[in-house]
Amino acid sequence: MSKRRTRLSPQAEAIQFILSGREKPCFKVKCISDFKGRGVFTCTPIEKGSFVAEYRGELISRYELDKRQKKYTEKQNAFLFDFEWNNSAWCIDASREDGSLGRLVNDCHKSPNCKMRRLTVQGKPHLCLFAIENIEAETEITYDYGDSQWPWRNLAPSGMIQTQHSGDPEVSERPSSSFQQAPSGMIQTQHSGDPEVSERPSSSFQQANHSTGIACFKHVLTAEQLRVKQRLQNLKRHHDCCEDRYEKAEKERIARERQVTLSLVTRINDSVGPPSVDDGGFHDGNSTSPNDQISNDMTDESSDATDYDDANYVPDSSGNSSDTSSNSRDLKIIDNHLPHKVFKEISLGMATAHSSDSTNSSLEQRSFSSSKMSSGHCSSGIICSDSSSEKTLHSSINVTSLPNTAKRSKYNKKQYCLYCSKAISKLARHLESAHSTQPDVAKALSFNKRSRERKDLLRSLKKRGNFNHNATVASSGDGEMVACRRPTRVRQSNDFSHCKFCQGLYARDCLWRHVRNCPQKSVEVETRVGRKRIHIDLPKAETVHEAVWKIACEMNQDDISLVVRSESDILSLGESMYNGRKPNEKRNDYIRQKMREMARLLIAARATTPLKTTEDLVMPSNFPHVIQAVRSVAGYDLDTNSYKTPSLALKLGHSLAKVAGIVQCNAIIANRNVIAESAKQFATLYEKRWAESISSAALGTLHQAKWNKPHVLPFTQDVHLLHKFLATERAKCMKDLEEDPNIKSFGNLAQVTLTQVVLFNRRRQGEVSKIELQAFTSRNRTELNPDIMTGLTEFERKVAKYFDRVEIRGKRSRMVPVLLTPDMIAAMDLLIKNRNECQVHTENVYLFARPCVLSHYRGSDCFRKYSKQCGAKNPESLTSTRLRKQVATLSTVLNLKENEMDQLATFLGHDIRVHREFYRLPESTLQLAKVSKLDSNGKRKTV
Repeated sequence: MSKRRTRLSPQAEAIQFILSGREKPCFKVKCISDFKGRGVFTCTPIEKGSFVAEYRGELISRYELDKRQKKYTEKQNAFLFDFEWNNSAWCIDASREDGSLGRLVNDCHKSPNCKMRRLTVQGKPHLCLFAIENIEAETEITYDYGDSQWPWRNLAPSGMIQTQHSGDPEVSERPSSSFQQAPSGMIQTQHSGDPEVSERPSSSFQQANHSTGIACFKHVLTAEQLRVKQRLQNLKRHHDCCEDRYEKAEKERIARERQVTLSLVTRINDSVGPPSVDDGGFHDGNSTSPNDQISNDMTDESSDATDYDDANYVPDSSGNSSDTSSNSRDLKIIDNHLPHKVFKEISLGMATAHSSDSTNSSLEQRSFSSSKMSSGHCSSGIICSDSSSEKTLHSSINVTSLPNTAKRSKYNKKQYCLYCSKAISKLARHLESAHSTQPDVAKALSFNKRSRERKDLLRSLKKRGNFNHNATVASSGDGEMVACRRPTRVRQSNDFSHCKFCQGLYARDCLWRHVRNCPQKSVEVETRVGRKRIHIDLPKAETVHEAVWKIACEMNQDDISLVVRSESDILSLGESMYNGRKPNEKRNDYIRQKMREMARLLIAARATTPLKTTEDLVMPSNFPHVIQAVRSVAGYDLDTNSYKTPSLALKLGHSLAKVAGIVQCNAIIANRNVIAESAKQFATLYEKRWAESISSAALGTLHQAKWNKPHVLPFTQDVHLLHKFLATERAKCMKDLEEDPNIKSFGNLAQVTLTQVVLFNRRRQGEVSKIELQAFTSRNRTELNPDIMTGLTEFERKVAKYFDRVEIRGKRSRMVPVLLTPDMIAAMDLLIKNRNECQVHTENVYLFARPCVLSHYRGSDCFRKYSKQCGAKNPESLTSTRLRKQVATLSTVLNLKENEMDQLATFLGHDIRVHREFYRLPESTLQLAKVSKLDSNGKRKTV
């Protein structure tokens, strides 16, 4: 029977749309009038408290706000929403037309139907609109912009005074009108619940009258305070009731266990003798009978042993088995818990998917910044405040690790209760005694103590409780998260992710393994192949290309991949490369590499310069900072004027030029003429200054590294040994596959045949590895032209009849031939015959296909494997590239004619110029032999 899907809470729904970057589909934009402009209307009824839209834009610091207010027009400044968060000034710049709805919602100070709240998601603030009343269909969405006298209002102006607040984090707005005539105060209201935004006047129409607006505002705040106070009182009564009931049940349980334990000890003493006292002794209220111990082991799990087996749980003998930690802090009561099925809709790696009511920030008004802020208070510390606060936030969140001392037991893990948020050492016992009336707990207790169903349900409650605790820690930015398997050392929360099915917290590199066997994963979910595929379920913004987002999600989950997914310009770079390159399996690897290089540059820029976004990298005023960041990431040495990784510096230069073009095009489309002109100027600056700043030193380092580099060619004896070994191995593998078709024998024959083809044709291993099945089966088998055969020698005619020829795609889309012997063709036919029996997918188009996946065997891996097994003296020299250079060098020794050299170069897959310049090695041998001979003759005065 399928479980009924639990409805998302407004906060969870808001977080879902924040992470995905999407808008709710039940809204539409209409043009109201020439004076009012556009507005947002709802197509369906909306319930009170529901999430409506996010005021989406670019989060910038106060320093950046000052710069932009100088450049922006009055219309653009109207979309600057400044507020205060974590005791710092911040602003959301929504001046860019990105298709979002929050920036188009109009003002209504008399009867708004929505209000603004601040949500903290993954350590960053987001401004969201929530409905404050039931909204009918075809109704315009509005909210109060604040107490400023906007031109469209016909009310008496109101001033502002300052009152005290209770210490909760508040968002204080700054004056945002360049036409303001007189200084005005700021309203900061008194709160006991949610932190709220208090706006400053932001209009040129404000006057000095204070009385009218204050009375109305105080009345609203008083009603809000009463509602918050009533809710807190109800929560406190519920908490006290739960705590009293739990303490009473715990005392009764301890008394019962004490009597049972004492009676058992008495019986043992009577039958065996005096008991031996261990180090821990017997403690009142802590000793348990063997039966109770078995029961606890079956129900109260220890996640450190394994995910699903709890048989090794041993209570801490050195401490008291209390339900709360002795040093644990008081936890806030969460009145709304997120059901475990809801997490399917939320980001895979999101630790803040559920935000409690105590951490949600309601914003009553909104401030439009239309004037520059005072620059006299701006300091260097504020310039980097956005990155420093974010680093501090994440660095303070750790994951609880195992104790690293021998004195403390490792079986001291605390789990957090889903209902009372207390840290519990024996969670199953606590749920049974304190929360047995809850539906989920009652269902679990209805099964036998040793049943699998009971264990699974209790484990689910444990993970959901820990998930709520982790969400609270992530929202507050301080504390320790609880993982299903504690690490052996203290690790940052960024190294862990929640399972989207059971909400358990696992290490990122092990999450794929858990998801594959997660008990709460429904059977309808398709099992994906590969450990990184699970991250593709992350929510995607609508503007991001589906294939590029898939490439970004398949990266190694580290800080670099997080930057790639969070920077739209880097994703746009990947999309540009995806559209401009022809489809093949190496295209995704190349795009992934380029995006990671840009992300590494941005990380280095954030660490060493004031630059924060990819767009900042292509601003002409930031060119010196870009040079500094490139040198930092490429390992520049000022003393020697050289690079540790010179190729990276060159690659970053090409990528920056492409990013500048992308930013310029996007700015032109969005009518951001200032940004477009800046990107164009950066391109000019790059063309004039990049070579002298970066490229010259990087190219010099590359050229110098090639000096005195030994060029080793494979020995003819080693090549002969490899030929003989592969022939013997191919015959053995064919026999094994004919007798017992299986994945192992199929793979061995495919690898041997692939190595033989590369070795015989001296072809690039990548070209032969990607031979498609259709190219082999459709090869030309017609008889040779008799007129051409008459012009060949007897030996050449026999060779032409002996070999088959397959045409494949080579470098730069050049057609190159591959010659096949009858033995190779027999092996390939056998591989084709047994594809279905050896579990090769029908969608796999490659001849040398790997079973159970859609990829092919790699020739380089096969060469490396068999060169070591054949007994060669120098196996490292047996590579496809060095074998090709050996042929080119021998052609020089054999003094081939010009037309024969041209034919050889065409067969190897390049032109004659490349053949002469790069494939005639080693020159050192010829120079030592020929030139030294001339020098010696010159000394002897002979020719």
